[in-house]
Amino acid sequence: MKFKENVSNPIFSGALTLMQSEPTVDHKEMLLGEILRAEFLMPVRLGSEPFLDEDGNKTVEEGTDAFFPMLANKEGQQFYMAFSNREELEKWPQYRDFVTMACNYLDYESILTSKDANGRYNPGAGFVIDPFGAKIVITKDMLANIMVRRDIAPPED
Repeated sequence: MKFKENVSNPIFSGALTLMQSEPTVDHKEMLLGEILRAEFLMPVRLGSEPFLDEDGNKTVEEGTDAFFPMLANKEGQQFYMAFSNREELEKWPQYRDFVTMACNYLDYESILTSKDANGRYNPGAGFVIDPFGAKIVITKDMLANIMVRRDIAPPED
């Protein structure tokens, strides 16, 4: 994950549009493939301001507190947010209070399947892509399904 202010996902956007207009199994699979390849903006509030390292990359001191905001659904389940571009991020009223990191699907998977110091799993129920737009919800059950599919898939050439 790197600090970034914007990402670009034109192929994801095209796959989303296609799936929304024609929700066939092939189009859903295509969209899933793009979700697995895309880079998303994840908002984070830090205990200290990021600074530029010797390579010119934004970074923070090790051990810096980080708060990743979540949205709740009607059942009270909490979901991390993933924005496909800056325009989608700016639909969220609190976006100015946060910096953003570029995260991919595997980053969200890693966060959601992590344990804290006491051995408890992350309480997040999943993540939602463009929560104020397309509202694509990826639950922990879906993550588990994708992990199984990935583990049994034949290796790519």
